[in-house]
Amino acid sequence: MKLTKRLAGIVFPPRCVVCRSPLPRDGMICPGCERYVNHPDPSRSRCAVCFLPQKECVCGKKLYYEKLAAPFIGSTPAKQSVYDMKFRQKLDLVKPLAHFMKLALDERDMTDGIDLITYIPMDRGRRFRKGFDHAEELAKELAKLTGRPCAALLERRQKVPPQHSLKKRILRSGNLLGVFEPVGKRLPDIAGKRILLVDDIATTGATFNEAAKTLMIFGAETVYCACALLNPKPKQKKNRRRGR
Repeated sequence: MKLTKRLAGIVFPPRCVVCRSPLPRDGMICPGCERYVNHPDPSRSRCAVCFLPQKECVCGKKLYYEKLAAPFIGSTPAKQSVYDMKFRQKLDLVKPLAHFMKLALDERDMTDGIDLITYIPMDRGRRFRKGFDHAEELAKELAKLTGRPCAALLERRQKVPPQHSLKKRILRSGNLLGVFEPVGKRLPDIAGKRILLVDDIATTGATFNEAAKTLMIFGAETVYCACALLNPKPKQKKNRRRGR
């Protein structure tokens, strides 16, 4: 068995989750790409929810989740890896991305506060066409890493345009109103639980917030959120009219 594993390592060497270059030994990221992992910095002023600097904070005014963790932020080379998993079906990236999501949860003191893991579900049509749900795959891998159970708690009530096709926060929020509902047989699993809600990419946090609201309405004690990539949109500066 050890020999087989060694041969597999030679033929298919482990690759860096960011740049995809072969690694000289077992690992998930090369030394040059370690700088792209987002670690919270207590010396800088940061949002207590999304852990981003205040100027980059993605949190809206009314939040239903308590904290949001992500190991990779913005347009770094890591973004391409997450997009490859999401849009090019590269499922070999699920395990290393989940590894860094677990690291983000640990560094933000969120892991011990989790009873149950769930995920943002795709609509059934997209799920059927792809053959898998990438958020579900990340959630299952996180369940293995944390030792917490994973369950499908939510489903989509209606089909809506993909969030990444909408540019403005107000459109993203309105696009999701009432879109989630709990899976009927899972209602007892929600009440009183501290739930981790998983997705692949978050931009404004609107999808997380709407799903968290549904879980809270049906009795969840606390909702945490985690994604592989937090890709905030640049905040537009308000144009001020100059007086004449």
